Amino acid sequence: MLGRETVFRRQLVVVLAVCAAAAACSGKRRPSDGAATGSAGAATGPLTTGRPVGPATSGTTGANGPTGATGASAASVQAGATPDAASHPPLQAKTTPAPPSHGPAKTARSEHAVFQLDDNRHAAHRTLGNELVLDAADIGFARYTRFGVPTQRWRLGQEVDGERAAIADRFATLEVPLSAEQAQGITFVTARVHGSDKQRITLKVNGRKPGKDATAELAAGWITVAIPIAHGHFGAGENLLALETTGGKGPVAVQWLRLGTSIGNRDPRADAVFDGRADTPG
Repeated sequence: MLGRETVFRRQLVVVLAVCAAAAACSGKRRPSDGAATGSAGAATGPLTTGRPVGPATSGTTGANGPTGATGASAASVQAGATPDAASHPPLQAKTTPAPPSHGPAKTARSEHAVFQLDDNRHAAHRTLGNELVLDAADIGFARYTRFGVPTQRWRLGQEVDGERAAIADRFATLEVPLSAEQAQGITFVTARVHGSDKQRITLKVNGRKPGKDATAELAAGWITVAIPIAHGHFGAGENLLALETTGGKGPVAVQWLRLGTSIGNRDPRADAVFDGRADTPG
């Protein structure tokens, strides 16, 4: 009898131990089942909702819904809180409307002065009214001498008896341009000349003497001579003047000439000047 009870108790203890082990194993398998379920969900595909996926938060998602911070956010949204996306819509850049078009755009032009009167004043012709004035003391007088081509007949920039002038050979020529109006209005050729006693100077226009009084008597030093010109000797365009010196000693010097109607000895260069500040003839 005692032996049977002992066997029965041992069997009961074994049965209870098996039940306890089974219960313990059953408790351990439940979390693994959840993990297996999650793994199966991950393998099946990501769980999507109606909201875009944002940056990772501190909460996790379990089988029963969001937990942690994510769960709190979801709870606040469900309670009626307004999301940031709804309260602050995305900003849009302001655009300025293009101005109305008035045809093709104009390109900037690169412009500069190609001729300055002040810099080229020596190449300008001096006029006083309708009369042509030649300044023989200026370097610009060279253009009337054809720059010494083909033969050098003038020595420019010389100082004669304290005055700057051009010295002429015994036979020297000049070429002067005239308009038709200027050519018709010339009645005298007036010149400031330096010579010597018993010296004479004769003027020829385009190869001919302009009248019977085309020769002027000179004296020692600077004097002003006026030679009358008959009508028709000058013409429009280039005109050739020839100065022939006879008698006396040495060559003659010329300071200025004036082709017009005046016979006075006043220097016309003071009236035929250039205004450098205004860049215009004075």
